[in-house]
Amino acid sequence: MFGKKKKIEEIEEKLQTIRHEKEELLKIKEMLDDVSPKIDISDIYVWQHNNISYIVRQYIKPIVGNCLGGAGPLRHGFESTLVDIFNNNVIYKKSSKGLIDKKQLMKKEDGTYLEGSSQYAYFNHILDVDRSLLVYPDKKVPLYVLQQTYYKLNNIDITEIKMKSKGK
Repeated sequence: MFGKKKKIEEIEEKLQTIRHEKEELLKIKEMLDDVSPKIDISDIYVWQHNNISYIVRQYIKPIVGNCLGGAGPLRHGFESTLVDIFNNNVIYKKSSKGLIDKKQLMKKEDGTYLEGSSQYAYFNHILDVDRSLLVYPDKKVPLYVLQQTYYKLNNIDITEIKMKSKGK
């Protein structure tokens, strides 16, 4: 009697494993069949400042310029620009000897540093922020998945948003 019960439990475990594998394969098939626009996330980052997270693409351009207001020697540096992937707005631009730091000290337009909690912005690769995107080994992620990540990062529950009706 105990032998049959143990055998049944083993069969149920194997059946559960097979069901799980089937679900994984169906999910992979769905990902492969997906025709929605895809974004290569190789150079996609999350920029967090003032409790808002932006999903951005980083553009880097080498520059040469004078230090000390034009009186100093020529220096090589970079112009780093962060552009929002959803609306192509420039979120941040830095011209410096170095690239954007993971913890970037922010300046006002007059060159002085910000004070308080907004003094720093944080810059991380999107895979460091959302490990679930690793399911896309080719790094081509559907746009709607990145939108979901954006909502999650900013604690937005889109089910609670009321849409305006078009005729009113």
